[in-house]
Amino acid sequence: CIETQRVAQILGGKPDTLKGLSGVGDTFGTCFGPLSRNRNFGIRLGKGETVADILHSSSEIAEGVDTSLALAELIKSVDKSYRVDLKYA
Repeated sequence: CIETQRVAQILGGKPDTLKGLSGVGDTFGTCFGPLSRNRNFGIRLGKGETVADILHSSSEIAEGVDTSLALAELIKSVDKSYRVDLKYA
C-alpha cells in the first residue's frame, strides 16, 4: 500500500522492495488469512473492542500491535509531517 511505501522511503528504503513477494505476500497473509492473529485483532478492534480489552482477553499474541506502536514512534522521530494522530479505536 502507499502508506507502507511512503514509510519505507522516509526511512531510506526503496518503495519497490515492498512490491515484491516478501512485502506483498506478508501483507496478503496478514490481511486475508483467516488464522492471522493480526487480522483477528483488527476485526475485533473494528467491532468496537478496545486494544486493552482485546489484549487482556486474548491468549494469542498479535505481533502487529507492538510493531504498530514502535512504528508510530519511529515515524515521529524522522518525519514530523506524517499523520500518526489518526485514531482507529
